[in-house]
Amino acid sequence: MARLRLLAAVAVALSAVALLAGCSESSDGEPSAEPSATASSEPSNATGNADAGVVTWADGVCAATTDLEAAVQQVTPALQVDPAASGTALDQVKTEVAEGAGAVRVAADDLRAAVNTSPPGVVSGEVASARQELSATADRARTAAEKLAAQGAQLAEAQTPAETAAALAAAGGALAAAGTGVQAYLASLKESTESRDPVLRDSFAEAPACQARQTGASPSSSP
Repeated sequence: MARLRLLAAVAVALSAVALLAGCSESSDGEPSAEPSATASSEPSNATGNADAGVVTWADGVCAATTDLEAAVQQVTPALQVDPAASGTALDQVKTEVAEGAGAVRVAADDLRAAVNTSPPGVVSGEVASARQELSATADRARTAAEKLAAQGAQLAEAQTPAETAAALAAAGGALAAAGTGVQAYLASLKESTESRDPVLRDSFAEAPACQARQTGASPSSSP
């Protein structure tokens, strides 16, 4: 019974992270199935209207977004474990999940801080509105990340095989919820990168970390 519960939770978590990866691809600046007339009238990498302050802010947002996605996706492999495995194997999994869940919480905190950082200079109404929407969805992702971290801590404290299996299943459910929260945030980010406001749209297009997301490169690889 414990094995079935764990496998079901892992399946849910895998599904959520797979959806997260797909949503990430659609949020990387690629044209949507039905682009707006404004977006389709200009090349996707147009930066003539970019604002230096907004570019700086957008760069931080994109970098933190990529870090959070990576943190969520790294937790999933650790959950793919047979609850009947040896005690040593389970102890290793408990450590990996607990540390990974903590990393997701840190990344979610960093994302919230990046989104809520005010761009230098004069902020337009469109940029302020985008910040507000991104902040709201980033907060929801952060709440889910905190619950995942709590489940990771409970897993680390599990003693018996039954407690460990139950904690792993709960962690799988929490990971699925975190993936869903990040998906909602990515949808908000996509709206900003495809905004009808040329300053907002072009600033995201010019930000190096946002360009890295488009090409699949890791912003952490740059100096």
